[in-house]
Amino acid sequence: MPEPFVRLTLPDLDALGLDWPDVSGLIAEYERLQAEHHKASATLDELLASRPVAIERDRESYAAAIRNAKPDPGETALAKLHTKIAGAARKAEAIAVATRAVASDIADLVDRRRSELLRDADRAVAEDYGTLREAVATWEAARARLHARRAVRAWVREFPGRTKYVPGAAPGLRALIAPNGDSVTFEELAQALRIDAEPAPVAEPASALR
Repeated sequence: MPEPFVRLTLPDLDALGLDWPDVSGLIAEYERLQAEHHKASATLDELLASRPVAIERDRESYAAAIRNAKPDPGETALAKLHTKIAGAARKAEAIAVATRAVASDIADLVDRRRSELLRDADRAVAEDYGTLREAVATWEAARARLHARRAVRAWVREFPGRTKYVPGAAPGLRALIAPNGDSVTFEELAQALRIDAEPAPVAEPASALR
């Protein structure tokens, strides 16, 4: 029975800045085999789709032989195609076997190193939350200063008719509308971003591979 192909969606650890070379190596091997399996499957599909053409070629050859009083040339085109189909199917199945083995190796490796990998991932997540909090604080300060400077511009334009410089409250965000139809205020959005920059408890999902 043909070996089923294991379809996994795996992370790009290098892009995420996670230095796990053994895991990354197996992921790279899996992705290479996945690409090879896709190519082998496409080749097999093309060969199977060309079967009617081979049958028609053999039919035409036989018809020509009959007209020329020659012996049956046999199903040569179909026989050649079947040889190619058998080879392509064998290759696709072998790649599927190899891919399943790599998937199993990834599962075993992650299982062995799970505690260590989780510690690394937790550290990376904590760093990202810190970066996010800094970004929110920077955004808050930049928008507050922007509003204050716009108030200075208005003061300059109207002075001395306008004797007081009053920045006032930061205006709402035009692109965000609250359920009541008003613009979301600066403070509402800032508070939402502050909450988003804090880690929330995450339920650990059960393993889907095993």
